[in-house]
Order: sequence, then structure tokens, then C-alpha cells
Amino acid sequence: MSIVKNLPDAAIPDGGAPHWHVKDAQRWLDARVPAAFAPVTVGWILAPLVLLSLVLLALSTSDTPEHGTSWSGYAPAVLLVSLPA
Repeated sequence: MSIVKNLPDAAIPDGGAPHWHVKDAQRWLDARVPAAFAPVTVGWILAPLVLLSLVLLALSTSDTPEHGTSWSGYAPAVLLVSLPA
């Protein structure tokens, strides 16, 4: 089985396609968005926070603790902040 796609003759432009020089290709490669804005990178940064929020929500026994921090509001806040990513 071949994975090569053969285009019909009508789909191929006359004269072929121009080739890119190495410096032009390198310029396009350098003009990309920084890796910090990549979805995978942001996902790996937010994954521990989301897991921590779920663990704290699971360990929370009551809605109103006698004293200390109310962790039940932590999970929705982290999930809301990580929603755009």
C-alpha cells in the first residue's frame, strides 16, 4: 500500500512551485511563537494545579471547616483559571 497521493494534472500549477532558500526557511522558523505559549507547555504547567485542586476537593469533608482555610473554593478557582488553556 502506498501513502503517496497522486494529484490530478489539473491541480498542479504550470511551471511548478518555487523552492525556498535555506535562509528564507530559517527566517520563517525563527518567526514562530515562543514555546511558552504552546498548548502542551501550558497544559503541563497547569496539570499539577488541577490535580491538586481535585485532591483537595476529594479530601474536604465538610463545606465549612471549624477553622483554617476553606479548600472547597480552591478547585473551582483553579479550574476556572485553567479553562482558557
